[in-house]
Amino acid sequence: MTGRTSVSDRYRAKVNGLLVAGGVFGAAAATALAASVAPAPAQALDACISTGLGTLSTGSASCSSSGPLSWAIAIGANATATVAGGLFNLALAVGADSVANTTPQVDGGSSNFDLAAAWFGGYAWASDGNFQLANAVLTGNERLAPGYFAGSYAQYGSFNLARAFGIKAYANAGSSEVQLGYGSFNLARALGPGAGACAGGYLGAGGFFNITRALGSGAQGFAGNPGTNDPVPTQFPSIFNISRALGSDSIAQSYDGSFNRARALGPDTTVNAQVGNFNTARAFGRGSTATAGGTTAFGDFNWAAVIGANSTGTAGPGNFNRTLVLGSGQTKTNPSAAASSSSRAASIRSAAIRNR
Repeated sequence: MTGRTSVSDRYRAKVNGLLVAGGVFGAAAATALAASVAPAPAQALDACISTGLGTLSTGSASCSSSGPLSWAIAIGANATATVAGGLFNLALAVGADSVANTTPQVDGGSSNFDLAAAWFGGYAWASDGNFQLANAVLTGNERLAPGYFAGSYAQYGSFNLARAFGIKAYANAGSSEVQLGYGSFNLARALGPGAGACAGGYLGAGGFFNITRALGSGAQGFAGNPGTNDPVPTQFPSIFNISRALGSDSIAQSYDGSFNRARALGPDTTVNAQVGNFNTARAFGRGSTATAGGTTAFGDFNWAAVIGANSTGTAGPGNFNRTLVLGSGQTKTNPSAAASSSSRAASIRSAAIRNR
């Protein structure tokens, strides 16, 4: 009996020791596991919302609203949203360093029913008019050239729509500066790094009902009054111009007149329907150029089309000229140099009459 009791006690002691050791090990393992899966300490949200009734903010986001029935919302590190000078406006900035603004730039001006939306570092400004929409994604706000900054701008007019998507992309619908005249019902869309689209009035009178689209890295589209230059200044607004640029570094311009059409398809392709009315220019292929309309004088009802690589087709100056180029490495002009010199005087007189 004594032997059995001592063996049983020793066995029981070993079992108890194993249980204690197991419990300690289990507790230690559970503690380590809990520490490994526990969520990191919550970080403060960068957010701000402001109305005419007040402002709530946390983190580095900032916002302000001085107009009744208007909202400024910023979400993200250093995001900024600003609303001022009108009714029923919304500035929405989402993502780090995004900026949205509806503040009028003209002293005493107003913005009503305008929407500026900036996403993921975009810069959007909709102001100085009614029912303006500016939408920017990833654009930033870098100065690209004199008078041009990355971002999306719908300004100085009404019912303008500007959309820019891509790093250093820009879109401008309306007018670039108020002293150049107001522009309304314009549409500008740019998609791609460094792509740009401008519809409305820029260096001359205002523009209305102009549409331009640029798709591709460095693609550029202009529709209105005028585009990148102004060979024959005009006092009249440009209306119903359409341009489309599709392809890297392609350029399509329909400007300094009305009812002009320009379409570029292909990398490094350039088309100009310019300095006149009812001109059409189209180019399909790499490195080709098509120009319809005037150069130093007005030209109307001209048509130029190029299909092929590294070819050039020109219709104008003058009126009712047609040029078609098929193939690569070709050049064709209508009228010829001799014919165009004889008609230039008449075109200049026509331009003088238009600008009286």
